[in-house]
Amino acid sequence: MLKKIYSYVLIGVCLFVLTGCEDVFVENISDDSVEIVFPANNAVLQSGNISFVWERLYGATDYRIIIVSPSFSDIQNYVHDDTLIGTRLDITLPVGTYEWSLQADNFGYRSLKTVSTLEIR
Repeated sequence: MLKKIYSYVLIGVCLFVLTGCEDVFVENISDDSVEIVFPANNAVLQSGNISFVWERLYGATDYRIIIVSPSFSDIQNYVHDDTLIGTRLDITLPVGTYEWSLQADNFGYRSLKTVSTLEIR
C-alpha cells in the first residue's frame, strides 16, 4: 500500500514539474532594467536605418520597445510599438527628435522601463 502511495506522489510531482513549474520558477525581473548598447542616450545620428541594440536580461522572455517623436511628454508621432524576442530592432527613422523606451517581460514580471533620447539629422 505504501509503495502505491509513493507511486501516486511521484506521478503527481512529475506532472507538476512538467506542467506547472513555469509559474513557480519565473525570475522576478521587476527591479531590473535592460542595458542599452546602441544608440547611447542623447545620440545624434544620420538619417536612415538605425539599429536599436540592448543586452539580454536574465529571466526575460521578450522586450517591448516604443519610439515616439519628439518625446513621451509631448507625443506628436507614435513611431513604433513592438514586442520582440530578440535584442535588436532595425528601423528607418527620418530627421527629427525621438524618445524611446525599452522594457523586458516574462511570464510573471515586467522590468523597470529604460528611456532614452535620440536625434536624427
